[in-house]
Order: sequence, then structure tokens, then C-alpha cells
Amino acid sequence: MASSGSCEITIIYNDTLEIVDKHTVTNHVGMAPILYGTPASVPFRAVLMCAKAIGLELEIKLVDLFKGEHLELDFVKKNPQHTVPLLEDNGFFLADSHAINGYLVSKYGKENDSLYPSKNLERKATIDHRMYFDCSLLAGSGVLITKPLILEGSPPSPKALNQLREVFDILDKLLKMQGSLYAVGDTISIADFSMVASVSSWKYFVSNFEKDFPHVKAYLDRLSKEEFYKENIEGLEIFNSVVEAKLSITKQFTNLEVINESAVILAKFTMTPKIYGIVGSPPYGSVLMTAKVLGLKLDFQFVDLVAREHLKEDYLKKNPQHTVPLLEDNGFLLADSHAINGYLVGTYGTKEHDYLYPRNDIKRRALIDHCLHLDSSIVAARGFLISRPLILENIQPSKVALDGLRDAFVILDRQIKTQNNKYMVGDQLSIADFSVTSTVTSWGYFVKNWQKDFPNINQYIERMKKEDWFNANEEGVKGFYAIVDTLIK
Repeated sequence: MASSGSCEITIIYNDTLEIVDKHTVTNHVGMAPILYGTPASVPFRAVLMCAKAIGLELEIKLVDLFKGEHLELDFVKKNPQHTVPLLEDNGFFLADSHAINGYLVSKYGKENDSLYPSKNLERKATIDHRMYFDCSLLAGSGVLITKPLILEGSPPSPKALNQLREVFDILDKLLKMQGSLYAVGDTISIADFSMVASVSSWKYFVSNFEKDFPHVKAYLDRLSKEEFYKENIEGLEIFNSVVEAKLSITKQFTNLEVINESAVILAKFTMTPKIYGIVGSPPYGSVLMTAKVLGLKLDFQFVDLVAREHLKEDYLKKNPQHTVPLLEDNGFLLADSHAINGYLVGTYGTKEHDYLYPRNDIKRRALIDHCLHLDSSIVAARGFLISRPLILENIQPSKVALDGLRDAFVILDRQIKTQNNKYMVGDQLSIADFSVTSTVTSWGYFVKNWQKDFPNINQYIERMKKEDWFNANEEGVKGFYAIVDTLIK
């Protein structure tokens, strides 16, 4: 039994793990927000925990992924991304658990709630970083294992297991470095709901978890004692049961020993008015676009990824995630371009720039968050699966990776068509446009005939080319193409 506020879910499975009966009991106080999903879903449970923490009642509508209910026309109309969870709040639809939790706390939580404060910009930016870390690395690596396993019956590859293990290693170092009780400081934030749902689920695939990652284990132990964690228990049990059943069916996966492969290196960036990175990096380019609109001058610090400068001790002390870009602002360090851009607007933007990432328009900000997470966890994440091994290890793109990026363009094209706006969110520019534009113009290199096959993306990019900020990343795109041209075969 899982509950959120006074909402209860009862689910009965048959021997093949199909849902044969489902019942939802909700005590309505007005119109409770509707949450679509399934308790086995990791991000769905993150939202349940968030709702519990703020005392919010949710109406649960179960979506059976095994039966393809998320692909049915009615659901796709509500969520072109066809993912769970999906929130419906009085006609407002929002996908992605990270964006949903930010919206729920902003609308239904306390004013300037420490779970996701609107006024403490440094705490909010750090929370954003942890959530992007979760969606792009922790959850991103986990999904590469569970999605093919659960939906296609394909056993985890050693490479996918190794990548997840490396992410756990980064998280362990991050938790050790900050030395706090929770993901951000000594008070709970919405980042904890996402990270504890992910860690508790995907540790299943990490051998010697308790011994090799003591700080992650201690973090999980602390969080599991919190009252809201109860919302994670039933779904986690279902998740583990499904995984065990699928592994048993494959009869190909006998242990969780991980092949000692080369370390996975991701490229993002850093800045304050000091930004660490490299020209040609798509996320770095999005930060340049943001800075141009804000009229903000940045002190560029070159990081040579090929020479492994991002793995040196001095850099790792600043960013255990060892990615670019990295922002350094008066001693405040922040990784991930999406989080950086939100921080820059909040810190250096004037009231005239509020439309880029508004503080008080909760729905618009939530929609921007959704687009940022769409870029981070789907489009950019799949682009990195191609460019990272190509540029750093001279490994040619696989058909699976190329098809995955093309599928991401399908989702993005559908999203733009459904929204039918000038920009990613409505008819005003936002930081989501900087991320999506930089991503598409760079990784579009690997998507054959994308201008023709994805007309909505193409029309969107053509509109963005007319904007003054667009050329801030022109040199970067040319540099990216020049590097790829010399490596691709």
C-alpha cells in the first residue's frame, strides 16, 4: 500500500507481473492534483515522497507501461514525451518528476520553502544541480539498464553497469566532500526525493554497494528513517520484484561483477564570472547565450578534457562530478549548465530578465524546468553517448546510439509541435531555449536529414537564428563540427 496524504493505491499483479486490478481511494479537498504513473517507477515515487513531505493530497491514476498505456493517443496528447510521472493540475500538464516537485513545492508548500526556496538563490541553484545530476547521470545511467531489461528483456551490459558504478562513485565523493546530512546542506530538499528514489532502486545493480560506497549508503540509511520515505517502500518492492523476474527470464545475467572499463567522462561546464570549460561543448554554449542576454561578462578558464585536466585533484576538489561547465562565483561552485543558467538569471538578471526564468510565475517556471530536464535527460544525454566516446576515446558512434539520438529528436519535434509556440515555453524567451538550441545545433550533426525529417525543430531553430543571442555559440558549434569531422569515419 502506498499513500500520499490521504490517497491510497491498491495494486494486484498476476504471475507475469501484469496489473490485473487497481483501485484508487482519494479524499478530495477541492480538486486534488492528478498524478499519472506506476509505483514501480523511480521518478513517480519521488513525487509521492514530495507530496507526503508537504502534506499534499494527490489523486493517483495508474498507467500500465507493460500494456503500452503511456503510448495511447489520449495520454500522448497530454504528454508528448509519453513518460511517467505526469501531473495534471486543473488543466495544467507537467512531465518530469524534478519539474513536478519544484512546481508542487512552489504552489502548495510554504512561502520560500527550504525544500525549494525562491529567495535563497545559492541553495536553490545547488538543489537544481543535484536534480540535474540525478536526471542526467544517476537516473540516466539507471534507465540505460532498466528500460531495455524491463521493456525488452535485454540483460544489462557490462558497459552500462560500469557507467552506473562510476556515477555512484561520483556521488559518494560529492557526499563525502560536502559532509552534510542531505543532498544540499543539513535540511531536506526536493533533490533528496529524487536522489533517494534513484539510489534505493539502482543500487540493485551496483555490486558491493555497502562496502564500496559508504557515504551513499549512510545517506540512504539517513533518508530511509524519514517519514516521507514510507512512500518509496511499496514501489521499491515492486521494482525489485519486476527486476528479479526479468533477470530470471533472461537466464543470461548471473552476477553483478563489473568489467573494469575506462572511466566514463562527461562534458559540461563551470562558471561564476569565472567559467571553466571548452569552446565546442554544447552546454558551455548555452551558458554563453545566457550571459549574452544578461549582458554578463565571464572570465573563461580553459579545461582541456583530452589532456584529462578535469580529472586533476585541484579541479575535482571544486567539482567531484569532474564535468564542464563549472561556475565559480565568489567561492560558490556550481556544475551543470541548466542549473548555472538559472542561477545566473536569478543572481545577475534584472527585473527585465525575469521572463527568462521567473520567480513568481510558478507554472511558467515549471514548464521551463520540464524543458530543461527534457534536454538534460533525453536529448543531450543521448548526444553525449555519441560525442563523449568519439572525442575522448576515438570510438565510432554505434547504430544503437545514433538511433537513440534520432528518437530523442522525434520526442523534441513532437514537443515543439504540440506546444505550437515561438519559443520552447510560450511566446517569450527562456533559458530552456539556450539549452535546446545549443543541443540541437551541435548534436544535429549525427542526425541524418534532421532539418527535413523534423520540420518543427527546424522551424524553431530558424526562428532562433534571428535572435541576437544566437551567435554567442556560433564559434562553439563550428569548433564542435571541426573536431567531429576529423574523427568520424
